[in-house]
Amino acid sequence: MPININNKILIVDDNISNLTLLGNILRENKYSVLVAKNGKATLNIIKSQKPDLILLDIMMPEMDGFEVCQQIKKDQTTSDIPIIFISAKNDTDSIVKGFNVGGQDYITKPYIKDELLARIRNLLTIEQNKKALRAIIKTKDKFFSIIAHDLKSPISNIISFSEKLTTKIEKRKFAKALQFAEYIQISAVSQYKLLENLLEWSQIQTGNLHPVFSCSNLVDILDEVVELYRLPIYQKQIELENTLSGNLATQADFRMISTIFRNLISNAVKYTPEFGKIIIEAQKTNNQIIISITNTSSGINPNNITAFLNKEISSNHLNNPGNQEHNTGTGLGLVICKELIKLNNGKIESLSTPPDKITFRICLPKK
Repeated sequence: MPININNKILIVDDNISNLTLLGNILRENKYSVLVAKNGKATLNIIKSQKPDLILLDIMMPEMDGFEVCQQIKKDQTTSDIPIIFISAKNDTDSIVKGFNVGGQDYITKPYIKDELLARIRNLLTIEQNKKALRAIIKTKDKFFSIIAHDLKSPISNIISFSEKLTTKIEKRKFAKALQFAEYIQISAVSQYKLLENLLEWSQIQTGNLHPVFSCSNLVDILDEVVELYRLPIYQKQIELENTLSGNLATQADFRMISTIFRNLISNAVKYTPEFGKIIIEAQKTNNQIIISITNTSSGINPNNITAFLNKEISSNHLNNPGNQEHNTGTGLGLVICKELIKLNNGKIESLSTPPDKITFRICLPKK
């Protein structure tokens, strides 16, 4: 994994000549350099400008390098900063102590320039790999947390409704059986959508999702998406007002934009009460196309929506107490919308006038 040539390195030494020499070597190799002449200055600097690595002398007045290292490692906000001791002390006890107090490496003076740079590069690469690994573990934990929490509900519904369906068929109560069959279908679709979103989200987190830009007409995309939800719109007797027409052309990834609209229209249908209304509108500016999707809401906390758009992921739910038990949702869809719109050089925001309406506004560059 290549290191960032602009990594910030803090040099700590009470000798001006040493600071100058080491600073020049690092700047020649495209590193950003900070300097401190004593331990107190070091602790102050890392609070305001957290470096990627510290080159730390040991023999300094008032507070030696060992104590400085211990102070840094004691503080949770700075404990992850890697430290290389650079010292004239070359006895075994000093070297061992350097590692015991938290140093990652130890170089004795006079040092060899190429060896020093190689050790710096290796340590920065190790730290970068550790950060990447922590991010992967964090993503994995989120992934399994979502699976454990959010897949349970639709699967439980399918099991419950299928048992009731069997009972009603046995008793020849076909009207009720049809109702439970519809519930099973809704739960299955909900489960499929969640799995689809999980796969999309995992690709985003691992950096494996890249937009393929082409000229896309937002009218066509939205028409296709709306058609997918004609049945639930009809069943809930929702009034749909889609005012989009003509050619609203943007340079974007067709599939990603379709996923965004699918999530937003699905949420609008889900959280609109019976006999409610959904309005889809468009507005053009000099360089943007703005699509607004507004629906009458029933019990959604607008603060939850804002939280989902501002966070990576949350285990909370946008639950609608006014709807049936199976009609709950995860904020994952909104998180994905936020990430996908960013990949397409656009933005998404929510507007609300609780408890009456919720509006999502999508801004994309005009072609």
